[in-house]
Amino acid sequence: MNILNEQVNEQLTKTLFEVRETPVPFVNELISMGAGDMARPSINYDVETGFKMLIRDDTNEVISVVTNRYKLVRNYELLKVIDNHITEQKATLTSALIFGNARTSYVITFDELTQEINGENVSPRIMIQNSYDRTDSVKIIGGLFILVCTNGAVIGNVTNNVSYTHIIGGEISTIEEKIDNVISDVLEFSTNTFPKLTDRKVLPDDIINFMGLFPQAGKDNILDKFKTSKPNTFYDLMQTGTYVLTHKMNRQAEATHRLEESFINNLLGLM
Repeated sequence: MNILNEQVNEQLTKTLFEVRETPVPFVNELISMGAGDMARPSINYDVETGFKMLIRDDTNEVISVVTNRYKLVRNYELLKVIDNHITEQKATLTSALIFGNARTSYVITFDELTQEINGENVSPRIMIQNSYDRTDSVKIIGGLFILVCTNGAVIGNVTNNVSYTHIIGGEISTIEEKIDNVISDVLEFSTNTFPKLTDRKVLPDDIINFMGLFPQAGKDNILDKFKTSKPNTFYDLMQTGTYVLTHKMNRQAEATHRLEESFINNLLGLM
């Protein structure tokens, strides 16, 4: 694996501890040990409680207690997929972070596909987040951006931002395929879509057609954005549309997600 430097390598090692799943036992009752002694629980391992513990193997620390429906996704499983792409695409693992023994974040950077955006050299990046303590799902963020902080805030353009809950039988069961798809989308955007968007100048009719992609609430936000920043290229239109979709529209509405999924293709259809 191509790793940025020794510091990142050290952080990477810290994220790769083994985690085991152990059933939470059923406590029948507390048995008195006599005067002055604490009562001892009577444990029955044959009774199913519906819960399990996630335990750090090397320290025996209980990281979290979860239901039996929880799907454990180990960090090394994610890294196996990452490593394949790093090798094939000559990418670099530029960040590996761990928080409280439970939450991790990895960033892959594709330096050979660096683009210039508004005077800044910006590289395609994939950020993958995972947790063992139920505080977060598995998140995959991809695009042409500069990472601002570890919570996923970026400068540039995010083309993919998806998350999958740790539930057995859910979409997370094919997480390797999900990562592959996001990386493919980001590389396609960087090599083919991005140049088209930056080269194409915006004409008056383009503004009208662009507004037609959004419901009324989105149109109002776009007009407000255009008052402070007039679009010159289709890349500017994409930036505006992405901002409105992610910051202004109802993130709980299914219609927003459908529009988000088709946005880039719809925008290219206006060219």
